[in-house]
Amino acid sequence: MIWISIQTLIFKTMNKDLKSILISLSIVLLYFYAAAGVVKMIWNSKKENVFNARVSFISIMMFIGTLFMLVVPYHLFGSQSVTGLYYCIIAFHIIYLFVGTFANSIIENHYE
Repeated sequence: MIWISIQTLIFKTMNKDLKSILISLSIVLLYFYAAAGVVKMIWNSKKENVFNARVSFISIMMFIGTLFMLVVPYHLFGSQSVTGLYYCIIAFHIIYLFVGTFANSIIENHYE
């Protein structure tokens, strides 16, 4: 209860630009954490540099794939027919974050 009130006080007195940057940074870090969980679950490695490269690859491909799925269907089909696709993209990202963070919190890495 005290933590929530301190956090609320900090966010109310903070500059709007700084607040936006911190929220964006936390979302990006959450996606990297989820990507690490997906890599641990599917594509794990004993070498730390290979693991980090796979996490980076998954994160970059998620960004490019999402950007592609947002822009291309809108230009091909118009705004009315892509609403369902956008809801599917949002649902996919929510499931991805949930599964990835859950897997990353459970599975441990043992590097050489």
